[in-house]
Amino acid sequence: MRSSYFLSFGKSQSWILSCVPELQEWLDFIANIMELPVHHNSIINARTIHCTKRTLPIIDNEAIGCMQVLSDGGWRIDYGTVALTFRQDGRVFAEVLHNIDYVIDIYNISYILFPIYIAIVENGGLVLHAAAAMKYGKAWLLAGSSGAGKSTCSRNLQDGWTSLCDDMCLIVFDKNQYFVYPMPTWSQIIENHKKAKSWSCSTGIPLQGIFFLKQASENRLKSVEGYAEKTIMLNKSAGEHWKNLMFAFSKSTVKTRLLNTFVFNNAQRLARIVPFYELSVSLHGQFWKYMDIATKEVSADAAVV
Repeated sequence: MRSSYFLSFGKSQSWILSCVPELQEWLDFIANIMELPVHHNSIINARTIHCTKRTLPIIDNEAIGCMQVLSDGGWRIDYGTVALTFRQDGRVFAEVLHNIDYVIDIYNISYILFPIYIAIVENGGLVLHAAAAMKYGKAWLLAGSSGAGKSTCSRNLQDGWTSLCDDMCLIVFDKNQYFVYPMPTWSQIIENHKKAKSWSCSTGIPLQGIFFLKQASENRLKSVEGYAEKTIMLNKSAGEHWKNLMFAFSKSTVKTRLLNTFVFNNAQRLARIVPFYELSVSLHGQFWKYMDIATKEVSADAAVV
């Protein structure tokens, strides 16, 4: 039985993922990993990403990354194993190379989600290289460069903290506030595909604050107050994943500049609103207790306001 699936980011952004029969098993796998519900025809005002099967990969390197403007006002971009066609009415069609290699099948998932990432950025959100943790119904980001300890901290959380994801998350601006949506760690799926875990990708948790991780000999917590410093830190975290997603636009300067401008402006806005902390983390010690201090400070400040 053919199924399509529903992916929602609040009331403002909803998507339907569908495919041809040859890709149904692959789409079912995506839905299981991302915990997506089956789409019902009663759902309206949702954009669609429809996947068809591509028979051969593109082998012309000059064609990869070239944006083609279509006669209907839409456009097309090619990743090599996935080609995306954006129609002016909001529909997206993805031609997907399938069953050539398991690793390619996994990375193709992130490619077909690229239209969703673009829409989130264009609507005030961000795609971040960050872990996310939750306590008392609020989400906190654990950001930092590769090797800062995001995955290690996520594994070692205690005292009521729950890890939501450890590599990538979406920050969605909806109803005048920010929500965190966890995304899968694709490398984990590749390494453990027979026992792949799942992520609740349609569940948005209100964002309360951001920790920027720093390895140190002892645990410490410091509030980051400088607006410029916060913007730079956040833009760097956004850029780490965004630059990988944007490689397909490397030959489309206008589109690249436009989307990068969205990212920077969105980072500026988030830096003005959300509390930032620098969290120094040692190899041993109860770092989550310092996270508790930050949650209490932010809650106290909110109560005063």
